[in-house]
Amino acid sequence: MSGATLNHTSITCIILAGGRGTRMRSTTTHKVCFPIAGRPAILRSLDAFTAAGIKNFSIVVGAMAGQVVETVGQDYPGATFVFQPQQLGTGNATRIGVAPLEAIGYDGHILVTMGDKLIEADAVRELLRTFAEQQLDVVVGVLPCRKE
Repeated sequence: MSGATLNHTSITCIILAGGRGTRMRSTTTHKVCFPIAGRPAILRSLDAFTAAGIKNFSIVVGAMAGQVVETVGQDYPGATFVFQPQQLGTGNATRIGVAPLEAIGYDGHILVTMGDKLIEADAVRELLRTFAEQQLDVVVGVLPCRKE
Protein backbone atom coordinates (compact mmCIF):
# COMPACT_ATOMS: atom_id res chain seq x y z
CA MET A 1 0.00 0.00 0.00
CA SER A 2 1.45 3.37 -0.90
CA GLY A 3 0.57 6.98 -0.24
CA ALA A 4 -2.95 7.88 0.82
CA THR A 5 -4.73 5.46 -1.46
CA LEU A 6 -6.52 2.46 -0.11
CA ASN A 7 -8.49 0.10 -2.31
CA HIS A 8 -11.69 -0.37 -0.35
CA THR A 9 -12.41 -3.64 -2.13
CA SER A 10 -9.29 -5.00 -0.42
CA ILE A 11 -10.88 -4.50 3.00
CA THR A 12 -13.01 -7.05 4.77
CA CYS A 13 -14.88 -5.80 7.80
CA ILE A 14 -15.25 -8.47 10.48
CA ILE A 15 -18.10 -7.64 12.81
CA LEU A 16 -18.11 -9.42 16.15
CA ALA A 17 -21.71 -10.31 17.03
CA GLY A 18 -21.39 -13.63 18.83
CA GLY A 19 -21.88 -12.60 22.43
CA ARG A 20 -24.93 -13.34 24.54
CA GLY A 21 -25.54 -9.73 25.56
CA THR A 22 -26.50 -10.63 29.10
CA ARG A 23 -26.35 -7.00 30.23
CA MET A 24 -29.18 -6.22 27.82
CA ARG A 25 -31.38 -8.58 29.85
CA SER A 26 -33.30 -9.81 26.83
CA THR A 27 -33.90 -13.45 26.01
CA THR A 28 -35.67 -12.64 22.75
CA THR A 29 -33.59 -9.95 21.03
CA HIS A 30 -29.87 -10.17 20.29
CA LYS A 31 -28.02 -7.06 21.45
CA VAL A 32 -26.98 -6.11 17.89
CA CYS A 33 -30.59 -6.38 16.75
CA PHE A 34 -31.97 -3.86 19.23
CA PRO A 35 -33.40 -0.96 17.24
CA ILE A 36 -31.92 2.50 17.53
CA ALA A 37 -34.29 5.08 16.06
CA GLY A 38 -36.13 2.22 14.39
CA ARG A 39 -33.13 0.48 12.80
CA PRO A 40 -31.14 -2.42 14.31
CA ALA A 41 -27.76 -1.33 15.69
CA ILE A 42 -25.81 -3.74 13.48
CA LEU A 43 -27.50 -2.38 10.35
CA ARG A 44 -26.60 1.16 11.36
CA SER A 45 -22.96 0.04 11.62
CA LEU A 46 -23.10 -1.76 8.28
CA ASP A 47 -24.65 1.34 6.70
CA ALA A 48 -21.76 3.48 7.99
CA PHE A 49 -19.08 1.08 6.74
CA THR A 50 -20.82 0.83 3.36
CA ALA A 51 -21.07 4.63 3.09
CA ALA A 52 -17.32 4.77 3.79
CA GLY A 53 -16.70 2.45 0.84
CA ILE A 54 -16.34 -0.96 2.48
CA LYS A 55 -18.28 -3.67 0.68
CA ASN A 56 -17.07 -6.98 2.18
CA PHE A 57 -18.51 -8.08 5.50
CA SER A 58 -17.93 -11.18 7.58
CA ILE A 59 -20.02 -11.41 10.73
CA VAL A 60 -19.07 -13.64 13.64
CA VAL A 61 -22.23 -15.01 15.22
CA GLY A 62 -22.93 -17.27 18.17
CA ALA A 63 -25.84 -16.80 20.54
CA MET A 64 -29.10 -16.14 18.68
CA ALA A 65 -27.22 -16.54 15.40
CA GLY A 66 -30.39 -17.02 13.37
CA GLN A 67 -31.77 -13.66 14.42
CA VAL A 68 -28.54 -11.87 13.47
CA VAL A 69 -28.35 -13.67 10.11
CA GLU A 70 -31.97 -12.81 9.34
CA THR A 71 -31.59 -9.17 10.38
CA VAL A 72 -28.40 -8.61 8.39
CA GLY A 73 -29.36 -10.78 5.42
CA GLN A 74 -32.41 -8.69 4.60
CA ASP A 75 -30.33 -5.59 3.85
CA TYR A 76 -26.90 -7.12 3.22
CA PRO A 77 -27.42 -10.42 1.38
CA GLY A 78 -23.74 -10.54 0.39
CA ALA A 79 -22.52 -10.65 3.98
CA THR A 80 -20.94 -13.89 5.12
CA PHE A 81 -21.32 -15.42 8.55
CA VAL A 82 -18.89 -17.39 10.70
CA PHE A 83 -20.19 -19.33 13.69
CA GLN A 84 -18.44 -19.07 17.06
CA PRO A 85 -19.58 -22.19 18.95
CA GLN A 86 -18.41 -20.97 22.35
CA GLN A 87 -18.26 -17.35 23.40
CA LEU A 88 -14.68 -17.12 24.66
CA GLY A 89 -14.11 -13.39 24.26
CA THR A 90 -13.29 -10.93 21.53
CA GLY A 91 -9.84 -12.38 20.82
CA ASN A 92 -11.35 -15.79 20.14
CA ALA A 93 -14.13 -14.24 18.05
CA THR A 94 -11.55 -12.36 15.99
CA ARG A 95 -9.52 -15.55 15.41
CA ILE A 96 -12.67 -17.34 14.30
CA GLY A 97 -13.55 -14.46 11.98
CA VAL A 98 -10.09 -14.37 10.40
CA ALA A 99 -9.72 -18.17 9.96
CA PRO A 100 -11.89 -18.49 6.80
CA LEU A 101 -10.03 -15.57 5.21
CA GLU A 102 -6.70 -17.26 5.92
CA ALA A 103 -8.06 -20.53 4.53
CA ILE A 104 -8.75 -18.93 1.15
CA GLY A 105 -5.44 -17.05 1.07
CA TYR A 106 -7.00 -13.63 1.61
CA ASP A 107 -4.36 -10.93 1.14
CA GLY A 108 -6.32 -7.77 1.89
CA HIS A 109 -6.83 -5.59 4.91
CA ILE A 110 -9.09 -6.48 7.81
CA LEU A 111 -11.12 -4.08 9.90
CA VAL A 112 -12.48 -5.59 13.13
CA THR A 113 -15.36 -3.95 14.95
CA MET A 114 -17.98 -4.77 17.53
CA GLY A 115 -21.51 -5.39 16.34
CA ASP A 116 -23.17 -3.41 19.11
CA LYS A 117 -21.22 -0.16 18.74
CA LEU A 118 -22.39 2.74 16.63
CA ILE A 119 -20.01 4.54 14.30
CA GLU A 120 -20.47 7.21 11.66
CA ALA A 121 -19.21 6.94 8.10
CA ASP A 122 -16.98 10.01 8.56
CA ALA A 123 -15.21 8.31 11.47
CA VAL A 124 -14.63 5.21 9.34
CA ARG A 125 -13.28 7.33 6.48
CA GLU A 126 -10.89 9.10 8.88
CA LEU A 127 -9.71 5.78 10.30
CA LEU A 128 -9.05 4.44 6.79
CA ARG A 129 -7.37 7.69 5.69
CA THR A 130 -5.01 7.57 8.67
CA PHE A 131 -4.28 3.90 8.03
CA ALA A 132 -3.42 4.58 4.37
CA GLU A 133 -1.54 7.88 4.72
CA GLN A 134 0.70 6.69 7.51
CA GLN A 135 1.10 3.21 5.99
CA LEU A 136 0.31 1.60 9.30
CA ASP A 137 0.06 -2.08 10.15
CA VAL A 138 -2.65 -1.45 12.74
CA VAL A 139 -4.85 1.47 13.66
CA VAL A 140 -7.22 1.57 16.62
CA GLY A 141 -10.10 3.98 16.87
CA VAL A 142 -10.70 5.44 20.32
CA LEU A 143 -12.81 8.21 21.77
CA PRO A 144 -11.83 10.55 24.59
CA CYS A 145 -13.58 9.99 27.88
CA ARG A 146 -15.81 12.93 28.69
CA LYS A 147 -16.05 14.10 32.27
CA GLU A 148 -19.68 14.47 33.24
